[in-house]
Amino acid sequence: MPDILTVDHPRWAEFKDLLEGPEGCHFREEGGQTRWTCGNTLALAEKLLRTMSGINAEATLAHFGRHGGYCDCEVLFNVASLELGEIAAAARDLCAKAGKEPKCPTCGAGPERMDWGSANAAHISVVLCLACGAEVARYDALAALEAEAAKEKAWPKKRPAPRRTR
Repeated sequence: MPDILTVDHPRWAEFKDLLEGPEGCHFREEGGQTRWTCGNTLALAEKLLRTMSGINAEATLAHFGRHGGYCDCEVLFNVASLELGEIAAAARDLCAKAGKEPKCPTCGAGPERMDWGSANAAHISVVLCLACGAEVARYDALAALEAEAAKEKAWPKKRPAPRRTR
């Protein structure tokens, strides 16, 4: 079964380099400014995905759309910014610490086949199964991180009793 190309897929860097390069959005410096080409479609991304064996182009384009990649340059600006972003990485760590490795309720895939998503403006993250597309979990990532940080700080801390001197 072909894979969905996510930022943690082994071929992500290859895809990103091609989409950024001359055959893609062609990012370049001109007159002290960064310039690029984008036709406000996913035509370049789709063309590249279809040349990559073992990648499900349709499912990957849908994945890009869920993460703000509605055109070629937005794939680079929005989807590429998820490269194991802070909240997704922290969510993985929290699950591991709690011993709660998610499994897909539909197909049984383990955490290595999960898209850990990204937080939106409301800090709600969604964990999707890359094998079948099912939603595995939905959580308030910011609240989870704040709760974990509060536990680690254990505030207020006990101080040693002051020594009395004469």
